[in-house]
Amino acid sequence: MRTDVFKPFRFPRANMLETITKEFILGAYFLRRLLGLLPVLLGVSLLVFAFVRAIPGDPARVMLGERATEESVKRIRADLGLDKPITEQYVKYMGNLLTGNLGTSIFSQIPIADDLRRRFPATLELSIAAMLFAVMIGVPLGVLAAVRRNTGVDNATMALALVGVSMPVFWLGMILKFIFSIQTKIFPPSARISDLLTFTFVPITNMLVLDGILRVNPAIVWDALLHLVMPAVALGTIPMAIIARMTRASMVEVLSQDYVRTARAKGLVQRTVIWKHALRNAMLPVITVIGLSFGTLLSGAVLTETIFAWSGIGSWIYEGIFQRDYPVVQSGVLLVSLIFVLVNLIVDLSYAAFDPRIQYR
Repeated sequence: MRTDVFKPFRFPRANMLETITKEFILGAYFLRRLLGLLPVLLGVSLLVFAFVRAIPGDPARVMLGERATEESVKRIRADLGLDKPITEQYVKYMGNLLTGNLGTSIFSQIPIADDLRRRFPATLELSIAAMLFAVMIGVPLGVLAAVRRNTGVDNATMALALVGVSMPVFWLGMILKFIFSIQTKIFPPSARISDLLTFTFVPITNMLVLDGILRVNPAIVWDALLHLVMPAVALGTIPMAIIARMTRASMVEVLSQDYVRTARAKGLVQRTVIWKHALRNAMLPVITVIGLSFGTLLSGAVLTETIFAWSGIGSWIYEGIFQRDYPVVQSGVLLVSLIFVLVNLIVDLSYAAFDPRIQYR
């Protein structure tokens, strides 16, 4: 007869209970932060709705031209619902927004949701490329400056970072186009893909580099990367400089700690001390800067996308402002705000991965 049929109940191990408790606390913290985003987004929607309508100009008159008659202008305003009180317009806008109806562009008559599905992946691709450039250049530069503190390398690195912060995006974009497109013809001057490939390629996600990989089409991947280089560098230079300065400041503080001196006294290789022990503890403020910079990239892509004819959210909002296209501007700014707060929430949750002492309550 088997004697192991009725096994005695054993309580879970202490570390298992601790893991379950941490996951529960993290989930509750995440849910609480998500609920806290609702008033933020409500306030953003109210401010954007009011500010857009404060822009001089009438969408109906812009649509019809300067020679439009008052009767035709009134008719268009009535069709668009712009003749109603602003409070009634806002209530209707929020009602549509809560049901997932973002409205229709006043000028193109294309549903906002369709435009977002087509344009947002382009901006996301550009922002990811710019952030990769900023992190891959900025973090090593900051570490190098901290390790070689008060030397010529440190001064040169920080001078480079200062120049990067000081250069306006539009000026850097035009300089890059002049040097690398007009003079040397290394990179294409604008757009996301060559015209010849546009007619034969059907995108999947509208992130062209990813789509080229998914389609196993090296020509598309290479062409999309060539078009991506200059906009990504122009957009990512300022975040790169900020990340480099923050990394240096944080690393200088960490390298003076006792545990770093102890690791060196034990005979650990300098590379291990810097990249494994010091950098991980110095990354918390750097991660915060990266999160804030990524949200800024999405909103700062307006100038970059306009200069390089990049068909993303930034150029879409830019065109909407000049055309007084209220639904376009409202939806674009609200989307950027949502992504900004979500990125910062993800950054907050990632702190525990770098510092186990951080506890969420």
